[in-house]
Amino acid sequence: MSKKAALLLALTLSFGAVATNANDNGDKDNKNNTEATSENKLDAPVIKEGNAHTAAKASLNKNVAVFIQMGKDDPISGDRYAKTFANGFANREYTKGLPMYVTVVISDEVKNGPTAVAFFSDGGFEDYKGAEFHEPSFGTKLIPVVASDHVKENGYDNVIPETETPVVVASIN
Repeated sequence: MSKKAALLLALTLSFGAVATNANDNGDKDNKNNTEATSENKLDAPVIKEGNAHTAAKASLNKNVAVFIQMGKDDPISGDRYAKTFANGFANREYTKGLPMYVTVVISDEVKNGPTAVAFFSDGGFEDYKGAEFHEPSFGTKLIPVVASDHVKENGYDNVIPETETPVVVASIN
């Protein structure tokens, strides 16, 4: 079973509903299909494999995506980073009252050097302190900043209402 299939099965069993990525308008290799639809508001966090293009595409239509470029010697798994970022964005306290569901894309290729994290909002990179990529530990500190900036630029449409209990990723293996 592929990692993607295992992840979808785990999310389905954990949350009692199929967790599909409404931002994904086709296979990640289909470069011709980049148009987003108006139905891609997330109702749960999404975690999948891909590249920076996949993350940018997932962030279209006023969504947020996190891209994790795995480093060769990182002892922490991409799945663990993905769970941390997905749950961090869904946490009302951590986002300072602006929880939202995001798509987390784990690199499908491992690079030499340290693991790096990038944020996308509405199709574009979000840079902080002049950089687009950050170490994961610094990236987690940017979650409330990214959430706040996203709401300032795109409105409150993606903020999880206070009357809803956010869906979190319990397990991805």
